[in-house]
Amino acid sequence: LPVRSSTFSSRSGGLSFLVPFLLAGYFFQLYNAYTLWKLAHEPTTHEWQVFVLSLIFFVLFLGNFLTTLSVLREKFRDKARP
Repeated sequence: LPVRSSTFSSRSGGLSFLVPFLLAGYFFQLYNAYTLWKLAHEPTTHEWQVFVLSLIFFVLFLGNFLTTLSVLREKFRDKARP
C-alpha cells in the first residue's frame, strides 16, 4: 500500500492534530532540564551526572522545538504560495 501525504492528513487531522502533543512533550523536556539544573545547583548535590543530564534535556528540547518550528514555517510558507 503506497503511503501518500494526503493519507496521513485525511485520516488523523494531519499536523494540526500532532503538534499539540509534540509541544507538550517538548515542554516536558524543558521542565526536566530546568528541574535537574536547579537540583544540580543544590549544595547537597555533588554528582556531575545531574548537571550533564540537565544539559542533555535542554539540548534535546532546543533541537526538537526549533526543528518543529522550521517545519511549521515551511508548511505555512508553501501553503501561502500559489
